Amino acid sequence: MIVEEIRKEISQEDGVVLQDILHTVELGDYNKDEGLELLGDLRSSRQKRRNYKDKQEVMNMLLGGDENTGSQHAMDALDKIKEVTSPRSYQYRNPKLKQKYSKLLQSKQIKTIEKLIKRVWKLVK
Repeated sequence: MIVEEIRKEISQEDGVVLQDILHTVELGDYNKDEGLELLGDLRSSRQKRRNYKDKQEVMNMLLGGDENTGSQHAMDALDKIKEVTSPRSYQYRNPKLKQKYSKLLQSKQIKTIEKLIKRVWKLVK
């Protein structure tokens, strides 16, 4: 079932991949280029995780908590999801990190789930 596959992918990115990258950052001896590559891998992992989390959220809305929900309920949920699409933002929890890095997020509007809805809809058809 697709819901279980999504859960496994989230677990993989949250657990194994993230821990491997963080331990490499913590314990590794790397130059600037390798550090940038690690940063790229971390970003890629977090983007994959976010994509899977978005899919999970959409599937939960479509299925209404019941993996055997009928197609009319799924269509109604899809309409509701489209109504709630909005840009993503992040609220820093650490004041020092907020002060240091918040400017990096100001110019980038995080994508809405509109594209995700279209992709997930193709999967459930």
